[in-house]
Amino acid sequence: MALRFRFPCLTVLSFFFLLQVLEACPIKIGLVADLTRRSGEGIKNGLLIGIEEMNRQGRTLGCKLQLEVRDDEGMPDRAIDFVQELAEDEQVSAVFGGLLTPVMMHVNKQLITPGIVQIPYFSVWAAGTPVVNTQWSYRLSLYDSSAGGFLVKQVVAANFKKVALLLLDGPWGWSNHRVITKALKKRGLVSLSIDPTNGDQQKDRQWMNPKSQWYPRNTDKALFYQKLSSFIEAGAEAILFVGNEPEGVNMAKAMAQLVKEGKGIPIFSHWGITGDRFPERVGKEDMKLVDIRFIQTQLFTPQRKSNPRVREVMSVAQSLFPSLQGMTLKQLTEYFDSRAPSGTIHAVDAIRILTIAIKQAGNLNRKNIRNALNHIRTPVEGGLVKPVYYRPFNPDLPLGRDALRGTRFLLASYYKAPGDPKAGWVIRPVH
Repeated sequence: MALRFRFPCLTVLSFFFLLQVLEACPIKIGLVADLTRRSGEGIKNGLLIGIEEMNRQGRTLGCKLQLEVRDDEGMPDRAIDFVQELAEDEQVSAVFGGLLTPVMMHVNKQLITPGIVQIPYFSVWAAGTPVVNTQWSYRLSLYDSSAGGFLVKQVVAANFKKVALLLLDGPWGWSNHRVITKALKKRGLVSLSIDPTNGDQQKDRQWMNPKSQWYPRNTDKALFYQKLSSFIEAGAEAILFVGNEPEGVNMAKAMAQLVKEGKGIPIFSHWGITGDRFPERVGKEDMKLVDIRFIQTQLFTPQRKSNPRVREVMSVAQSLFPSLQGMTLKQLTEYFDSRAPSGTIHAVDAIRILTIAIKQAGNLNRKNIRNALNHIRTPVEGGLVKPVYYRPFNPDLPLGRDALRGTRFLLASYYKAPGDPKAGWVIRPVH
């Protein structure tokens, strides 16, 4: 008789569980980023592709995944408002940030650290070390403690001995300065810094200080020319640059002018310059003159033949975005590699990790999702940067909130196919 009564009880319990699951549908994923930049567009496209892939593979806790997008225009206070708004919706499982380290740090300081908002907060671009200094922070992206060392290694490989640092005066620049100067000293390289106002040589750094931290497009090209000239006159053989696309454009134009004067030297850059329309804004003629190389984690085109996942991702992209219809695989990969590919690639991988964590958590309780992210039991397969992520996050380890710890990076540059006026500037590896 006992067995006869258990089955109806189980049926009733299952029914109520099903109701709870359906009430949580769809499972939402938030994005708060500057969508006026290609980096924001790239992250959004990657999240859309990743979500579509997961939905095609089956429902997550009985629900479809859905993206909720907010454009903060790179303004910290707007980001605060949007993250708070999304966190108030219990169906939102996690929030992704955008390009700018200071914006994500502002959200951490004002909302996450004080406990006003408790929600997994992902970076798939912002590389500043402090971005993941909270219990709710996760990153699948470059991180400065490795990026700076990689750039210094590339400078050494190119046989340059005297390097001048040109760094953004702000949290991201400060974070890089610590790493880069340490790496330079370790390898015995000379770091030059010139104060253009008096010509005195300093040992540590030359800060680049744009007119407005949040509107760096107004940075004066003449100031870059003055600084670069001072570095070159002091014997610098290469520039190590940390900045985003707007200030990078004026810096590159200033270097192009120096090349015309017979004084140009190579630039090794952090990847911030790839966050928008850098080569188009520098201009075709100046881009031909400037030798600028930068760090990347992965690209689509070089692995289109060797990695089946690239074909799968491009197929999903074509189904989502009508403008891509009729393109060949090569055209598709070059299209994405010309439009802030890092954001797209990282977002695709991050969605796979988040989806597995949600399934492992078994519900949308955010503490359970956080616990699952910290202790993912099964390998996450099908990645674009890493083919397999084995326990991508482990807060007990150094860099444990960085899923790309231990990853090998690429040195890349912009390339424009000759003879094709319609061809875009594609990012490709430097061999």
